[in-house]
Amino acid sequence: MKYLIELNFKSGVHFGSDVAGYGVEQVQGYAHSDTIFSALINTLASIRGIFEDKKWISGLLDSNGDDIVNVPFKVSSFGFVNSEAKENSEPTYMYYIPKPLTLPINITNEGEMRTYSKDFRKRKFISIDTYLKWIKGEPLDIKSILDTELQSFWVEQPKTQHLTDSLTSASQIYRTGLVFYLDTVKPFFIVDIDETIFTLDDFKKILNNLKYTGLGGRKTSGCGSFDFSEKDWFCLNVDDTNDHMKINQHFDKNKESAREVFKNIFAINSNSQYLFSTYFPSDINNEEPLAYSLVLRKGWFFSTSSYFQLKRQSCFMFGEGSVFESKMNGALADVTPKGFTEHKIYRCGIPFTLPFCGAK
Repeated sequence: MKYLIELNFKSGVHFGSDVAGYGVEQVQGYAHSDTIFSALINTLASIRGIFEDKKWISGLLDSNGDDIVNVPFKVSSFGFVNSEAKENSEPTYMYYIPKPLTLPINITNEGEMRTYSKDFRKRKFISIDTYLKWIKGEPLDIKSILDTELQSFWVEQPKTQHLTDSLTSASQIYRTGLVFYLDTVKPFFIVDIDETIFTLDDFKKILNNLKYTGLGGRKTSGCGSFDFSEKDWFCLNVDDTNDHMKINQHFDKNKESAREVFKNIFAINSNSQYLFSTYFPSDINNEEPLAYSLVLRKGWFFSTSSYFQLKRQSCFMFGEGSVFESKMNGALADVTPKGFTEHKIYRCGIPFTLPFCGAK
């Protein structure tokens, strides 16, 4: 079952940028799927005692790397929902996902495409309504998309930090940053759960612990903590609103149109796939990307079971918005630092995909 989860961040967040800065620690406003997955698994490790009947958890957390146990859920990267409420009217919700890295073939006006293609290529996100039209081959008005769809979801606030070497007491000044989401904007991700093994209620137990420890970096400075309640999720597999209200009585009916769009997207049958996550191939020779980006995944890890904090090995992954001709089989990337023997460190490269048609 697929569920859309919205997060209400209470303060700034810190997600390190894929692009390094010189003397400046760059940030970005969205979390990759492997960042979300790592936070969930770390939280799962810290509360594993309440899941004594889930044998796969012990198999996963106690594995020495020779026999990786499949995790019964996979997650997407961040998308964003913008809610607008005009005076004396109900709020409307528009959901945005990373823009595919191809150009659409169903343009209403080729002249406009030549005029606005540069601006359209620069867009990082598009609405799910536009995505559905794109893959169904319905006419797309590029100028209208550029004029009406939101393109700013967060603001960045630079912050000066002071670093002191613990051995030499040498000091260094550097700049980092925090991200604050706009008042009407919330990030979301989609989780696909095998509920024969792990239920939605089990998954919510992880979230209800993670919301206190936080997501992303600089958590000891108060970054990354969020609220999550029953009104912040809905199922993408249930047929109609009434059926959905039976499983979540707090569901906001104003989100039904967006839920219907997601449901229609997942219902499309297509061999081509759009990547809504980071992706590490199990066999690169079998991949046939139509359009792709590569993101460098690096940085530090913190283990709740060993309490070490070290730099992971770096690796490249396919980035969000990449399009592939066929379905992909991902893998966990082993990024264990040399000399670290407490347990294996992995990045999740299991792809979360949407059907895709209309590549150019």
